[in-house]
Amino acid sequence: MSKLPFANSPATRRLLALVLLVGPSAVLIGCTSAPPAATPRTADDLMSQITLSAQADAPELVATDAIADFGVEQGVRLVTVRIVERMQIDVRVASSLDMTFAEVPRLCLIGPYSAPDDGGLQDPCWGSPDLSAVLEARLPTATDGRPMIRAGRAIDLSAVLQRGDVRCDYAPGQWTVLFDARPLVNGQAPGQGVYAPAAQFSVPLPDRNQPLRYLGIDTTRYCGLATPIYRDQGEPATIAPG
Repeated sequence: MSKLPFANSPATRRLLALVLLVGPSAVLIGCTSAPPAATPRTADDLMSQITLSAQADAPELVATDAIADFGVEQGVRLVTVRIVERMQIDVRVASSLDMTFAEVPRLCLIGPYSAPDDGGLQDPCWGSPDLSAVLEARLPTATDGRPMIRAGRAIDLSAVLQRGDVRCDYAPGQWTVLFDARPLVNGQAPGQGVYAPAAQFSVPLPDRNQPLRYLGIDTTRYCGLATPIYRDQGEPATIAPG
């Protein structure tokens, strides 16, 4: 077979060298598929990235009656317990990820041994004004106006709350702060709120021997199990409301 007249030309040799140099890379690029898209996070995954902390200070207490069950031997009877009338509360909400919510998240303070049914209620939260309203005023908003929280930018809330006349009443002790919301995942929100990991904090008992203003059960809604509180804290001395 005769050779083509340009087979050994300098231009041809440079072209062959370029093909040999680029060809394997081109094959490699063509055969390598794009990395799979990241799996969308679930609402639970997102909410697990939120951290909470809380601190209570200067609680003011009053006393009321509550039903305690001491079992077969001592039976069921009314006992006097301490409840929080007013306190300073500081809450920090932080996230490691940007999150946008379908509506304003809910912040809820719950006292020890919570049992809202005992107070004739369903919602276990304590405090007025509603801590969620305090949170709403501090939340940034996304471009569509929905509330959000930004990664690494903690939201610090400080408020003086009182027990009010419609929500649960609780004794001092070990309390819990809850945060639940409907975060958007790929533009969609879950049908119901999802809880972030809860945080506990202590509401101190200032002075066991201090007489407290007594409020009748017709003006209070004690929502905790009274028996362990009575056994741990004892009955307070009381004074008639003035």
